[in-house]
Amino acid sequence: MSSASQTDRKEFEVIAVGAGFADIGAAIKLSEAGFDFIVLEKAAQIGGVWQENNYPDCACDIPSALYSYSFAPNPNWSSFFAGQKEIQNYTLDTARKFGVSDHIQVNCELLNSCWNSEKRLWELETGTGRYSALCHYGLRPDAQDGYAGHQGYGYLHRHQLSLGRVEPQL
Repeated sequence: MSSASQTDRKEFEVIAVGAGFADIGAAIKLSEAGFDFIVLEKAAQIGGVWQENNYPDCACDIPSALYSYSFAPNPNWSSFFAGQKEIQNYTLDTARKFGVSDHIQVNCELLNSCWNSEKRLWELETGTGRYSALCHYGLRPDAQDGYAGHQGYGYLHRHQLSLGRVEPQL
């Protein structure tokens, strides 16, 4: 995802945490507006829930045409409710098309963040080093008090589970 020159740098105007569907859209708009930014993603690939949730028949629960970036519509969805892999590919393709892939640092989990009022910037500690930024995108509104550990949401499918039929108890 990111180039060597981008990963060597540790200071940015904006740091976005997470590279899910909405975050890729934000990265594209940050790029278009000329911001100096990086996106930190804990996983090995971008896509958020569409990268992590790959259980059988995982699909969008709204019409695919509505689950598109307004600036990059996809008129070629294969079904009314697109599947996980198709949405994941759309996200990857859109990030490449708009040139934000080089702004994404994968395998970079956020461990801690705090606001340094003296320096007037965010200081973030990740599994790959320390970063700092004037603006920090992707945490809960109360995150100015700091962040320690995963506070996210979502469902991670346990592939070792059997998906047998469950009979109702009468």
